Amino acid sequence: MVILPDLIFISPPTESGNAALLLDLVKEAAEDIYDVKPLQEPIFDSLEAASLVIVYPDEKSWNPDISLKVGYRMGVKKPLIVLTSEDIDLQQQIPFNMSSCAPVSSNPLCYSAILPPSDQLDKISIYRQTIDKLRRLLLQQVRPKKIKSSYAVAEIFIDLNPEHDKPERLRNSIFIMSSDKTDRLFHVEGSLVGVPLEKALEMMEPLIEPKQWKHFANEQEELLGRLIRGKSYILAKIPFIFKNSEPVLEDLRRKAYLTLITQYAFEKDSLLLKMLYHEVPHQLKKAPDGDYYSNSK
Repeated sequence: MVILPDLIFISPPTESGNAALLLDLVKEAAEDIYDVKPLQEPIFDSLEAASLVIVYPDEKSWNPDISLKVGYRMGVKKPLIVLTSEDIDLQQQIPFNMSSCAPVSSNPLCYSAILPPSDQLDKISIYRQTIDKLRRLLLQQVRPKKIKSSYAVAEIFIDLNPEHDKPERLRNSIFIMSSDKTDRLFHVEGSLVGVPLEKALEMMEPLIEPKQWKHFANEQEELLGRLIRGKSYILAKIPFIFKNSEPVLEDLRRKAYLTLITQYAFEKDSLLLKMLYHEVPHQLKKAPDGDYYSNSK
């Protein structure tokens, strides 16, 4: 028997049935990941012991009882997810600072998930999309986020859901794990976890020699496309090469790294990548046109 970590779902009483619908949604999203349980007495002991707490506030304002529970959970510094609806602005109603609980947050303990309007959740397609969104967030919470490694490694989630448009797929494609060395390569303060891949590359581009970046980015896009189309040859040959100037960290200047996919796994409407950023100090050669460098091996 597999023992799953506890997840507590908290919502105010409501006559609309939205809280009951959200509970069903959370249970389905958490299947095989968390054991969804109600809040039990003693309340504060339960709030502190649970692996994860998900909160669905009142639709018009923050219920004082829920505010107390959320404040306590934040105080004990345990993972918390706040569900909000895109048709309701609760920010003005929040009785304390929850600005760190962003949909993509550098705070590993608090996230928010913006759901479709509550009156649309009973539509099958929207219900399924919402379950998928929550499940990705739950998987992100249950995984250890920091990889203990002396190498620059990371794991990336790629959204392949055909029902999502391209901007949404790009927003959903994020780093879910990283090592300290990877965070440093990308020159981020804190962690890459939760950062969209597209945004991470945008942050990296100004640090790389422009001509090298163009060919590196094109190859990476081509290799990912090949993998998605079922092609197995995905060996990168073009590294990114840091500039020899600020704001590149001094010990990284002029160093070259190949971006290698070491493992991959297709899941439902998604792709999980394990990455290695491998330094190639001595095997570089000029491309035939002399415009960029590639790995000689």
